[in-house]
Amino acid sequence: MHLTEKAVTENFDLLFYLEGKNKAGETLWCYVTVPPDDVETFLEESTRHGFRPGEFAEIVASGTGQPSDEEKDRLEEELGLEHGVL
Repeated sequence: MHLTEKAVTENFDLLFYLEGKNKAGETLWCYVTVPPDDVETFLEESTRHGFRPGEFAEIVASGTGQPSDEEKDRLEEELGLEHGVL
């Protein structure tokens, strides 16, 4: 299901932006969605060493370095967000 369809048909999850480093020392980023009922657990787990976001959230986009403006624009459009939010 496309994320925009999900937003229209369900209570949309909360969106979080995360950054970290992999074992090679590269900066990693991701945008994840978390159901409202799972936010407390997600936030608690996110402080633990070895946290893997995909175990507690749906990863909607990820990459190395920093997200490009094009990636942010694509996500804003796909998620139905106001331009410039991300």
